[in-house]
Amino acid sequence: MADDAVFAADPAGIKSGGGIMDQISKLIHDGTGRYADDTAFDPQNPPWGGDTYGKQFAQNYLPVHTQLLAAYVAFGNAVLAAGLLTRAAGDGFATAQEGALGRITGTGRRR
Repeated sequence: MADDAVFAADPAGIKSGGGIMDQISKLIHDGTGRYADDTAFDPQNPPWGGDTYGKQFAQNYLPVHTQLLAAYVAFGNAVLAAGLLTRAAGDGFATAQEGALGRITGTGRRR
């Protein structure tokens, strides 16, 4: 960083971003559950039938359906992890700022 550059972090603001990520993750997971419920079927009696056309439909549909469902789950988990990391970053900034302030004011201790 240049000598005249200033860096300031608002730990509470950063941590609140983690909470927002939690909310987004919940929406993704809820939507994933609805998608799974809405597209669920009995494999012994699929709605597209077992004739030639039904088998062709299943061959084209099922791999993509399975991959999409897995992608939604992974996406929701990634957003949840981002929220956890965001809160951890806020905690880290708070600790760093408290330590720096303590050193400046003489109330901190050396490590």
